Amino acid sequence: MNATKRCLMCALALAAIGGCGDVARRMRWAPEPDGAATANVMNACVDARATLRQAAESGDPLTRCHAIEALSEVIGAKGGSLYFEALSDASPAVRFAAAMAIAKTRYAPAKPKLLRMAKDPEEEPDKRVLCAVLYALHRLGDDTYTGALGQLLFDRDDADARANAAMVMGRMQDLTAREPLKTLLADEQDESVRLQARAALARLGDTESKVRLRAYVKGFFLDLRLAAIPELVAVNPPGAKDDLRALVRQAKAPRLRVVAAGGLAQLGEVSEAGYALARRAMKRPRDVLSEVYGGQEISDVQSRSLRVLAAMALGHMGRLDALGLLHERLDAPAGAIRVAAAMAILRLADPDPTVADAHEPDDGAGDKPDGEASAEDASDELRSPRTPRRRRPRIHTAGAKD
Repeated sequence: MNATKRCLMCALALAAIGGCGDVARRMRWAPEPDGAATANVMNACVDARATLRQAAESGDPLTRCHAIEALSEVIGAKGGSLYFEALSDASPAVRFAAAMAIAKTRYAPAKPKLLRMAKDPEEEPDKRVLCAVLYALHRLGDDTYTGALGQLLFDRDDADARANAAMVMGRMQDLTAREPLKTLLADEQDESVRLQARAALARLGDTESKVRLRAYVKGFFLDLRLAAIPELVAVNPPGAKDDLRALVRQAKAPRLRVVAAGGLAQLGEVSEAGYALARRAMKRPRDVLSEVYGGQEISDVQSRSLRVLAAMALGHMGRLDALGLLHERLDAPAGAIRVAAAMAILRLADPDPTVADAHEPDDGAGDKPDGEASAEDASDELRSPRTPRRRRPRIHTAGAKD
């Protein structure tokens, strides 16, 4: 699986706060009544932000990709300057993550750069990234190039471009996308693309696709099941909680059980069994895997993947007693583990993730270039009820036979 698709399915501090090495020495610990040691919340957040900031500048593109995704989740538009810089990264996966982060946070100063990327293939030659660029522009109120998604959706030579186009079309909440997505499903053979199309249709209210999404979670292929759970959580159709409860109790694969426990927590239900499993998977992932796979050799990749997913699940469970365990992993050799642990800490402990630390400089998120609106101005939540919504262009396509 390539780096861009990993960023899609995985289903990640702005000022330099000094070196992050040996952060444990700077941590103050306070005993809890039950005897457990919990990291001091303020120091945990400072260390987590420093970890994410360093990860965003890592020499490993996948670590950079995950860090940008995490920053968009936990500090929002305050990371805008980092997302903007990452639009010029050599790695398509990082550029994709940056464009999605800008879309999520509506970081308006990036709009001129995004327009150049959308207009000129030399500015952005990768069609997979272009899907995210068009989505970011849409979120910033510019649909000049949105119609190109219809062509990308039926690109015969690039399954990842088709999957990305389907994914962003679902997030745009434009009901005119239903027809081309259903046309795609009629002939599509790639299961990853089919999953993204079904997820997009489910987000657009298609009842059959909501049922099919539940079926993906119960399917045979582990990677597809893992990718389907976040989509199921996002849509939350009737029966979703039952599906996730069943996976936590009965699934064989530890990764599947951990992701299901995290998804269930996002829907407001944290089970003691799921929490205990996530803690054990963070502490001793090889032991958890060996209990299931017996004498089979457990690879570093398997162990690392389980630990990453466990950290992400803990971040959704609202249990502050997990802070110490997560903080220990901020020095992990693997960038993905450091990023996941830092993101989980900030989700659990940061009292206001949209506000930077007092000593952090303003990154320019509020600046308004000539002719540009700020990210706040573009927000639907701040739009006056009396302000008419802009008319969205129909996503024109002649379908797969074009």
